[in-house]
Amino acid sequence: MSGPAVGQSSEITVEGGGSDIWNDADEFHYYFTDVGANFDAAVRVDSVEDTDEYAKAGLMLRESLDADAKNVMARTTPDHTTLQWRPTAGGDSTSLTSDAGEGESELDGGTIDAAWQRLVRNGDTIRAYASEDGTNWTLVAELSLSFGESAFLGLAVTSHNTGTLCEATFSNLAGVAPVESRDVGDVDVAGSASGRSSGETGPLIVTGSATDVTSSSATVSSTVSSLGGASSVTVAVEYRESGGSWTTSAPDTVTEPGAVDVALTGLSPETDYEYRAVAEASDGGSDSGAIASFTTPEVDTNPSVTTGAVVDTASSSATLSGTLEALGGQAAEALVSFEYRETGAEAWNASGGRSLSEPGEFETTIYGLASETEYEFRAIVEADDGDTDAGSTATFSTTAATGTGGGSHFDLEDGFADADWFDDSVEVIKVGADFDEIEAAFTKDSKRLIVFEESGVIDLAGADLSITYGDCWVAGQTAPSPGITFINGMVQVEQDNTVVEHIRVLRGDRSGGEGTDPMNSRDGANNVIFNHCSVFWGRDENMSIGYDSTDTTIANCMIAEGLEDPEENSNGTLVGDGADNVAILGTIYAKNNDRNPRLKSGTRTVVVNGLNFYHDKAIWIDDGAEAAVVGNAYIHRFSFRDPLVFGDGSVYMDDNYVADPPLDGRPFSDVGTSLDSPPLWPSGLEALPAGDVESHNKTFAGARPADRISQEEKIVQQITDRWGSLDVDPNEENAGLSDIPDSVAEAGGYPDHGGTTHTLEVPDSGLREWLEGWAVAVEEGGSPP
Repeated sequence: MSGPAVGQSSEITVEGGGSDIWNDADEFHYYFTDVGANFDAAVRVDSVEDTDEYAKAGLMLRESLDADAKNVMARTTPDHTTLQWRPTAGGDSTSLTSDAGEGESELDGGTIDAAWQRLVRNGDTIRAYASEDGTNWTLVAELSLSFGESAFLGLAVTSHNTGTLCEATFSNLAGVAPVESRDVGDVDVAGSASGRSSGETGPLIVTGSATDVTSSSATVSSTVSSLGGASSVTVAVEYRESGGSWTTSAPDTVTEPGAVDVALTGLSPETDYEYRAVAEASDGGSDSGAIASFTTPEVDTNPSVTTGAVVDTASSSATLSGTLEALGGQAAEALVSFEYRETGAEAWNASGGRSLSEPGEFETTIYGLASETEYEFRAIVEADDGDTDAGSTATFSTTAATGTGGGSHFDLEDGFADADWFDDSVEVIKVGADFDEIEAAFTKDSKRLIVFEESGVIDLAGADLSITYGDCWVAGQTAPSPGITFINGMVQVEQDNTVVEHIRVLRGDRSGGEGTDPMNSRDGANNVIFNHCSVFWGRDENMSIGYDSTDTTIANCMIAEGLEDPEENSNGTLVGDGADNVAILGTIYAKNNDRNPRLKSGTRTVVVNGLNFYHDKAIWIDDGAEAAVVGNAYIHRFSFRDPLVFGDGSVYMDDNYVADPPLDGRPFSDVGTSLDSPPLWPSGLEALPAGDVESHNKTFAGARPADRISQEEKIVQQITDRWGSLDVDPNEENAGLSDIPDSVAEAGGYPDHGGTTHTLEVPDSGLREWLEGWAVAVEEGGSPP
């Protein structure tokens, strides 16, 4: 293949000292200029003085003049030619003859005996070639490295012998015209460059990037790297529409090297511009930087939204409508939502949102409203370019409470598990807030319903409280206010056909490695339902599903504050290998660093309408696992190191949204296979729109949504307030960098809410309806049956 036009044959001599160009910092002499994102440069290395077997000479592309800068060098030693590079500033160098770099080589052994070198840059792709005659070129390697809009290119020489100069001679330099000669790094003996650089060098200016680009303006940066012996340099920017005539900005005079920013105004929208920094020294010298480019966007216009009608109202909810009339001139998508408040109130409440990529109508259902109350509402839009709009304010009134219906969108049997085994023939076991009574009921071998005539806090003292026989329904909703709360231990389901609902478990500081959860199901347990449970402060996960289990549902739960420190830290849910037909519905995952949830190999899971708040990793899915991830909201994520859904598994994804902060161009998912349809789905299940999820789950998730204790109220308020610091790395030193609590004390301490008693009159028939009445009382408020 042909190379760049051969330059003048005049000889260039560069003398360089220094210990080496290698490891994490360099010492050498550099004869160079700045170049843009594309170039094709070649040179013949006529000789390299043998000051050491690793004396080096050749073309070098360099990100900066710092000793530890990112660079690529076509190096010729007294023995051979090869390629070396430092991929990151301050990082270790490698080469085609090193273990870390040999995989990039197109040459056997990584070296070639050739006098000609060539470097070609096209954006982030850098190719190195070698030749014996300057006409026929052999590809040495191709690298993918980012150097920005401009960088330095020239001839570099190091002696690899501290205190000694190495003389290298070059000829036929083409594709680059060096203007500056200097030592880089802590070189003991000053180097020099002759030939075309003989005499005193002129100023050196580097074209920088364009920022704050609008439809009519831009800020262009430049750097005066050297005054070239002059007392001052006048700096300006030349710019033009691509292919047009140059216009020069107002000049700025500097007396020392440094950055100079220039504001360009009066630009045309949707236009390609070229620009370059230029310098005129006080002694007559001059320099021009590399040409770079930017494109102005279309004229910015604001998004437009209108408030629509109230589609439906009930005693505690309302469905609101609006229309996104326009995205705005520079937006690709916009987040639409509603603000609402009781008429006359000062502060607005915010609904969940959803992203739209084109104008159109949208609806959101608001939950948790007061009955027979007038509300104001308005539609809101925030475009991804930061522009906002609000519709006009309208009103609606909720209806009178009926005492029936309503409640969570999700019933306990909306997943794959069912309660067909339960009927009026079950044994009813009444217990108080007493460990011994509860343990006896949990471990009794009978088909049974466990109801509570006392509320309170039960200290498990580090023990596991296990349901050792199946056909068991634990009905925490039957306890008087404020319900049943277990602390300092775990509640575990070991057997099939089990329902656990309306209880709380807050584990605590005691660490025990794997399985130290507040609540879980044992390996092989089938047809298990966890409904309206609050689980906090786990040391492994907060709520997990056993390996090789079938038909498990987690519905309407609050899974929060997995403790961060010291090990096995802050995880939400692990779905164990081989678990099939798992449904996680309408659940809050709040302040868990990881596993929200973690789907192991061979699992099949639906994750529907989850509200995920203040976390790092969300859904992590292994190879061989399948999942449907539908209608979930990811709010106030504190770290975006990974996509929200990632791993080697197969996933169907639909109607999920990310807000506060938004994705902002980051990927939502990176999975092995993205599916076009759900690999599994519970019969009859209908997902809520993702925009309804925050309001719905804050209203209905947890053990007793209408009768919450302070730990649960705190979580709901923190979600509303968008509590917690962002942009932290929870895995650095593995503790304390996010605001997730490390300990029970940091989380506010165990609850001590005391308890009350009542006498239950359990009917002989209609037990399911009776339990539903108690559930409505603690989920929505009102009188029990």
